[in-house]
Amino acid sequence: MGKKGMIAVVIVVVAVIVAVAWYLLSSKDQDNVSSENHSSQTGEEMDSQEADEMSDEEEVLDENVENQGKGRYATYEADQIGEEGYDTTVLFFYASWCPDCQAFDTAIVEGEIPSGTQILKVDYDSNKDLRKQYGVTVQSTFIGVDNKGEKKSSWIGSGEASLEAVLENTQ
Repeated sequence: MGKKGMIAVVIVVVAVIVAVAWYLLSSKDQDNVSSENHSSQTGEEMDSQEADEMSDEEEVLDENVENQGKGRYATYEADQIGEEGYDTTVLFFYASWCPDCQAFDTAIVEGEIPSGTQILKVDYDSNKDLRKQYGVTVQSTFIGVDNKGEKKSSWIGSGEASLEAVLENTQ
């Protein structure tokens, strides 16, 4: 092999070494960024943050109970089903991480719930028994129930979020 052949082989070997080194370093940087994002909050900090978000949501719901005429949007409590004055009850299986849920939540808060109607916001992640009871398999599910809590209708909210769509699809 001549001098030119040796130079070509050396250039190819150097290029391969540089490419491998670049690949290893770039994937290591991505792993560091990913692990920094995950390790920046401990499990306790995440639970605390989720609890703060839930309490903020409950405060918003409490404020809206009085702002929406005679209808009600409140955090679910079992004794609210069949409560006097509400002939229509809809359970909204909500997850804070779900974009559709957030859109429907905003639409409900901004809408005017009709007199005699209550929408009870059920935390999707922490109410597994209730999900099983009503056959809920995905978040943003709305269940219409009678005054005894028996399922009358169900609807998976998707598309354009509106209070009207919720009420129409859970009659």
